[in-house]
Amino acid sequence: MTEAEDAEENGSREARTPARHAVAVGGLGDAGNGPSGGSGPSTGSAPSTGTGEESTGSGEEGNAALEALGLGMGYARSRQHVLRDCTFRLPAGRICGLVGPNGAGKSTLLAIAAGLMRPTEGTVRLLGTTPAAARERIAYVAQHKPLYPQLTVEATLRLGAELNPRRWDQDAAERIAYGGDGIAPRSKVRTLSGGLRTRVSLALAFGKSPELLLLDEPMADIDPLARHELTGALMADAAGRGTTIVMSSHVVADLEGACDYLLLLGSGRIRLAGDQDGLMDAHRVLTGLREDFGPHQVVEEYDAGRGRTALVRTAGGLDAPAGTGHADDEQTLGPDEGDAEPDEGAEGSEGPEESEGSKESGASRGAEWAVEEPTLEELLLGYLRNPDVPDLLLADAVPAGAVPADGPPSGPVPTGTVSAGAVSAARQEADA
Repeated sequence: MTEAEDAEENGSREARTPARHAVAVGGLGDAGNGPSGGSGPSTGSAPSTGTGEESTGSGEEGNAALEALGLGMGYARSRQHVLRDCTFRLPAGRICGLVGPNGAGKSTLLAIAAGLMRPTEGTVRLLGTTPAAARERIAYVAQHKPLYPQLTVEATLRLGAELNPRRWDQDAAERIAYGGDGIAPRSKVRTLSGGLRTRVSLALAFGKSPELLLLDEPMADIDPLARHELTGALMADAAGRGTTIVMSSHVVADLEGACDYLLLLGSGRIRLAGDQDGLMDAHRVLTGLREDFGPHQVVEEYDAGRGRTALVRTAGGLDAPAGTGHADDEQTLGPDEGDAEPDEGAEGSEGPEESEGSKESGASRGAEWAVEEPTLEELLLGYLRNPDVPDLLLADAVPAGAVPADGPPSGPVPTGTVSAGAVSAARQEADA
């Protein structure tokens, strides 16, 4: 049973009702004009827990667009958790890719953030407040794009304008809906293809001028040309308005080049979180004949001809003596963690530098590793295929108050990072 089916069987019937769900899709309703009462989206506010309202907006939190602490979601019928102990922080103004396989909990996490679902444990805060209080300032496009089928596209945009009078940008909405080979204004929503319905939903979201835009698989049913156009619009909107965008997908190609921040969901928890370049810099691919990877944390290892190839999380920072220097081109590591063996014919040669000829001879002796930067796909698949590897949160992805008082733990964790396990332990200690 998928998480969407499970949610429907556990009381999320409002997701089938356009009048209620349209508040989330494109942000049709605001705090003053949207549906209200116990059955409305305000039911998705964070539950009343011991830590639910303790944070009142420190300097750190004030710059966070989305923050979760120990977030969990379980369904009574299936008796399993879709999300478990999710802790992360998304700084404002970033374009974040929420990545994970089908059923990882991406849609559930976004629905909780949008205020449509109530978590069973933990807290979530948007723009320094609860999902209910932030509703006017956010827009959410659900995966199944619910719209009123009997309305025309023109009437749908007019409805968005009437429900969001303080924030509505008609030019932005029409640019997305009608731009390029767009839609005729008088077309009925029920006559549109899946891709064109997505355009209308995104038009509502852009028209609301949100500070935080939550997109659940927005490009899944859009052709490549429209995908390129809409991705460009997302980036321009983020740059021009400072909008924070969270865009979920299980297709890496949808996110590569568009996102500068990354959240990787796997097995219901956050596996990786932080600035995309920082996460890439914290890992290297080593290829060679040696069996010892030194102090580096092996994420994934496999045979490569007569040798071995491994994706590793570097220890002690990229400039550590262990030899994991930052490189755009391929490098080699000597047998003594970066100190190359001197060439027999070269008197007094020392240090890690060596000629191309000595590199080749060293590799033939199995004395060196070839070092390369991993691709984004290699990094994500390495963590998803190996769930026992410790999760990794960069320093900017750790919520204020979640880091132990003495700083990040020691061990095979890159400088400026903290393991998710340490965050969880600190949170439990604070609760106690």
